[in-house]
Amino acid sequence: MPFSHELNDRQSARVIEQAIRACAPMRVDPHHTSGTEALTVQLIDANDDRLTFLFAPNQAAMSEKFLPGQYCQVQFSLNGGVYSIGVHVIAIEIPSTSLNERVAPCHLVTSRPNVIQILERRKFVRTRLTKHTPVTIRWLQEDRLAEASLFNMGGGGLAFRIAKDFADRIHIGDRMETTFELPGLPRRFTLQVSICNKTIASDDASVIVGAQFQEGPEAGQAGVLDELRRFLATQRQTTLSR
Repeated sequence: MPFSHELNDRQSARVIEQAIRACAPMRVDPHHTSGTEALTVQLIDANDDRLTFLFAPNQAAMSEKFLPGQYCQVQFSLNGGVYSIGVHVIAIEIPSTSLNERVAPCHLVTSRPNVIQILERRKFVRTRLTKHTPVTIRWLQEDRLAEASLFNMGGGGLAFRIAKDFADRIHIGDRMETTFELPGLPRRFTLQVSICNKTIASDDASVIVGAQFQEGPEAGQAGVLDELRRFLATQRQTTLSR
């Protein structure tokens, strides 16, 4: 991915160990051609060649849609970093249960990747917005719109919070169009972005989607980005001077 870099073997192993200890919520997103929706999981065990995830109880019934050999991407946040791993499904395991258990825990067993990718540090500082700022998301390849709210904004990109059902239709690397207005600036921005990460929000009902602005002559939005960056720089200077 153009917005991430690979950790070495030792760093990758450490991140996996920390994710297990922290019980970090993760999002397993099957390849978009499979038609299977992304689900919430938790990494509970790892050995030299396998990872074992636990499906969230309310999503265990959806586990049967995952098939052996299916490629998936898993993303999660840990200690301020956003990580991504590519795995393929080995098996779906439903352990035997006693009569007292209402719902059997369901495990997703996958391959263990050699390396983990981490999102690159941003060239521009992003600012958390103090007011609710709506943003309209448009799919470029199909006639679909969705309403979201801006989570943070910087000169290099933005993040928005969106409902899970819409987030399931957004995939890493997708190019989309965002339309929004910023408090204090009397104009509307329409900018194309490339999706680079997705993270489950703390409310477990929405997803934080990170995106980078498209740059270069082919994007045709250099002037608009310059204007946006000047405004953001001014806002940041004003905040620092208080």
